[in-house]
Amino acid sequence: MGQLMATSKCPVSLEGECQCKEYVDENKVGLKVECSQTTAKKLFNDIDSLTKSSKQIFGLQVRDSDLRDLRDLPPGLHSVHELILDNTGIDLQVFRESNELLKVLKIFRVYQENFTEIPEDFFFGMDELKNLALNDIGIAYISKDAFTYLEDSLKELELRENKLRNFPIAVQVLSHLESLDLYGNEIKTVPDDLTFYLESSLKRLKRLTLNYINCTCDFGKTDFATWIRSYAIKGVTCKTPNRLFGKDISWY
Repeated sequence: MGQLMATSKCPVSLEGECQCKEYVDENKVGLKVECSQTTAKKLFNDIDSLTKSSKQIFGLQVRDSDLRDLRDLPPGLHSVHELILDNTGIDLQVFRESNELLKVLKIFRVYQENFTEIPEDFFFGMDELKNLALNDIGIAYISKDAFTYLEDSLKELELRENKLRNFPIAVQVLSHLESLDLYGNEIKTVPDDLTFYLESSLKRLKRLTLNYINCTCDFGKTDFATWIRSYAIKGVTCKTPNRLFGKDISWY
């Protein structure tokens, strides 16, 4: 992953509340741009100005801003390796319209937005993505084919504090996945038939975070509990009954 160096002055004057840092990735030096309290127009203009200065942008972080009017991503992001968005109001459609710019994206983290569902073509073209976080953005549905384009790359997936009631079957294609975080969703059980597919495909999984599991008397005999124990996968904890609250089920 890229490394940040000390804060440096942006090579040009920017309109928005942004600062620039030197960002080193794979021995290449570029910029990480961090913005807050900006707007779609200012962000678009600032990225354009930085691009014209001949500086490559490897990282972009935008927090607490208003990007509701953004219709597509600024062209200057074609080299971005890391993209972080937090409370910006950005539309999901922006990524579907601009995914050709994100071909070298490795880290994509989204917080406090409003994406109620993840469609099947959302990650089209993001073949290099290794770390994905979609946390606290209201996801209630994920297409079964949503992660198809990430099957050969993704290693870490966070879907924390969303509205998922069922274990997302879409993850079964992620054969390189090492960590899956579903904390704060209301997933109470994992069916045996789905467990079969998960066990067959998620061979590299080391940690699975679930915290709403109903650990009934028969739970220990389920295929899911057996899989977790057999592969020593950590992070799945009981919510009920009270005597087992917070207990990691790898002991079960």
